[in-house]
Amino acid sequence: MASDCRIAVDAVCVHAIATRLYPGLPRQSLRALAGYLGYSLDLARRSLGHVEATAFVWRSLCGELAAREIVTWEQLQAWLAARAPAKTLAKKPHYPIAVERYKSLPDAPGVYRFLRSNRDVLYVGKAASLKQRVTSHFTARASKQLAPEMLTQVGEIEFEPTASALEAALLENETIKTLRPPYNVQLTVAEPRIWYSNRTFSATEPVPDLEYSVGPVASQYSLRPLSALSELLSGAQSTPLLRAHAVGVSDLWTPDEAVFAAGWAELAARHPAEFLLATTKAQKAALHLAKRLLLSAPNKEELENSAKPDGWDEGRVARHIERASAQAYQAYRRARWLHLLHDCDVVYREPESAHARLLLIRNGALAEAREIKLDWRPSERVRPVGPPRALPEFDRAKYDRLRVLTSELKRIARDGGHVAVHFGPQTAIPQRWLAGVLRLV
Repeated sequence: MASDCRIAVDAVCVHAIATRLYPGLPRQSLRALAGYLGYSLDLARRSLGHVEATAFVWRSLCGELAAREIVTWEQLQAWLAARAPAKTLAKKPHYPIAVERYKSLPDAPGVYRFLRSNRDVLYVGKAASLKQRVTSHFTARASKQLAPEMLTQVGEIEFEPTASALEAALLENETIKTLRPPYNVQLTVAEPRIWYSNRTFSATEPVPDLEYSVGPVASQYSLRPLSALSELLSGAQSTPLLRAHAVGVSDLWTPDEAVFAAGWAELAARHPAEFLLATTKAQKAALHLAKRLLLSAPNKEELENSAKPDGWDEGRVARHIERASAQAYQAYRRARWLHLLHDCDVVYREPESAHARLLLIRNGALAEAREIKLDWRPSERVRPVGPPRALPEFDRAKYDRLRVLTSELKRIARDGGHVAVHFGPQTAIPQRWLAGVLRLV
């Protein structure tokens, strides 16, 4: 005799309840709602985390419902069955945090932190003006750039003023590395290693020595296009792997030999001087060509656009070789520049400031920062004394710190400020060279 094991279960939608209770929230997804109520929801899409967050939200909703004298299942069903008030469409989102809170921030450079109501840090940012930057996050136009889901969860804003926008950028990097906020992704990377290449750019190791002395670079593949370009200029056979390295794509998308040969011929027609030099000095020609390509790149966005091609022709092959070579040369020059920054004194003046600042960089870290006169000169040696070929070892934190410093120095020089880099009383990068050096890194 068969038995009927079916169980009648009434169900309600937590999202439907939340929508009724919090109609003004810009986002009512599980992440936004749980964060707004003070729950530390992992951003990873895992079922266990979602179940736990749903349970937390349900307990919070029960308290809200009880305040409205809805305490039984029948009362809840009747409340949900009733027609909901018409929702008015606002011209711009209205976020839970009070407008006065972010408009009261100082009009000064610094670092800000968005916090949940339970004090979890959601996001860390830098600003030349804390008031203007933070306010911009909550405007209608800016809300499309920074997820309203995250802004829905912001219950408090903390900030730390700095002496300049440059020092705000350095502090932002260190804060993100320490706190690892869930909505910061650019300065948190999965690959912690830094790499060093041999002088032919054909192999890399994570620790520098006399053989692997070209670095630091962020990826073991950063300089690979320079190796391929040098080999091809020396007359090496065009293998599938060499062609893939030259155009900067996976070996799954390598152009075939005939199309690559046509593209190589077009590249030779565009750059005859470097191909002539390659008959005697292939690697020198490769570096010379890559430098020219980097300097002639129209903008950073095009240089970094390395999307997979839909198909290959000779023009596309030539353009991808040029782009990959320019990117690799920039990584090569940045590596040399970061060695210089590792131990030095940096004097800078922000474009709109009347005051100069001094940064003492020791062992790749900021040892001191203070205000000085613009004509300041170091009185002692700052480069460490050691074996002639001793190489400083970088980790990801040091690499990112000096890369951020580089980006800020480039900004200051570009916008009309003052930048000087000293290595001792009589050693510095000449001002007439500095702009050109920064352009290559």
